[in-house]
Amino acid sequence: MSTEHSKRAEILKRVIQNVNTGNYDEENGYIVFGASSIWDMIRDLTDPSGERKGSILEGRVGKLVSDSKIHDGRVHATRRTSLAQPPEFKTNALDNLPPQEQRVLHDLLEKALQQKSPSSGQPPRPSESDVADALDAAFTDEVLEKLPEIVTRAASLSDMDLEGAPKDIKQYFDEAHRCYLYGFHVACAVLCRAILESALKASVDPKGLIKSSLPKGRSYFNELVEQAMSLQGGLDGSDNRPCAFDVKNAGNWAIHDINRFNQTYGGERLYEVLANTRKVLLDLYSGKKP
Repeated sequence: MSTEHSKRAEILKRVIQNVNTGNYDEENGYIVFGASSIWDMIRDLTDPSGERKGSILEGRVGKLVSDSKIHDGRVHATRRTSLAQPPEFKTNALDNLPPQEQRVLHDLLEKALQQKSPSSGQPPRPSESDVADALDAAFTDEVLEKLPEIVTRAASLSDMDLEGAPKDIKQYFDEAHRCYLYGFHVACAVLCRAILESALKASVDPKGLIKSSLPKGRSYFNELVEQAMSLQGGLDGSDNRPCAFDVKNAGNWAIHDINRFNQTYGGERLYEVLANTRKVLLDLYSGKKP
């Protein structure tokens, strides 16, 4: 798979840090980042020395404040959307600083952590707007971290034209690809299986006759594949039969055996599941190969 990069991700991360610290100003349709006001920026740019003001410590303090807000958002998000314990606070704002400046920043960090610690008494309850702002910071950071990989994955996919596919299959297709791009492997595998079963059913068993007459214990998915192979213009068995069953296995294990799924389809192996899904769909609806 080729390696692509998002040139916007790194720029946006720098912008977002200034938003998180309030270090920006809006005036007459302009937004200035990295200065507390437009007038400060003008003074910096017109300074006779030609050098921008600021220090390493000032930049690291901004990084610490930004990391703290992102951490607060992650804690709020975890409590609302996960069964895991809230994450510990981590920052690299202290890395590679001169000893004196590192001590200053370390003292600030210790003070902030003590104020947030349950042992320091009941900390003030954040307002709804503060919680929303922290969540905004955390999810923005999460998306920006994923952005380069999203670009890489999307760039690796070829164009698809499934004009004849039913509406439900198109919806499954769209959502499966979104899950793949954002790295939601379990959801992607389950949706890929749903895509194929729906497509095969629409092609060879639209009235449900095969399903209603299926012997007990016989796999409906397997029967759909076999029927599709026997149809004129159906599946190419030598090529797509193993693809279809690979997708079936991935979807089944994603639902019923998560450890086996992770061992078998972890990492970029999931790309093969998606690619196999696309192969079968192209064979069913256009006869083209990706």
